[in-house]
Amino acid sequence: MKAHKRKKKASILEQYRYNIILSVIGGLTIVAVSISICALVLTLLDVSIKVISILSNICIGIGSYSAGYFSAVKRQRSGILSGSICGILIFLTIIFFGIIFNIHGNIISKISKLVICVVCGQIGGIKSANTHNA
Repeated sequence: MKAHKRKKKASILEQYRYNIILSVIGGLTIVAVSISICALVLTLLDVSIKVISILSNICIGIGSYSAGYFSAVKRQRSGILSGSICGILIFLTIIFFGIIFNIHGNIISKISKLVICVVCGQIGGIKSANTHNA
């Protein structure tokens, strides 16, 4: 008699990757939508470059927060880790598109964007991991 082969479950790491990738795609979509809304508002207003930079950082923070939140919703644990990974991946995607479109910024701007992405992603992951559905 043959022994039954056990069905292999996907490892936690594989599930984690899938969840992170979907969260980062969702976060980047939210970044794109929020930047589009800000661009629509800025066409009606005359503002300085500093305000545009601040609004872009706010949009990146919103997207990183939402990516961190969505990454920890299903698992309800490791919010800081998943939020950090989402923030870093969003930052790397933004840097990648900046290289493609030949957008050069100073190093302080890039470091501030990295800090904003990671911290907002961590806050979103912590908020999601600590929210319990009743």
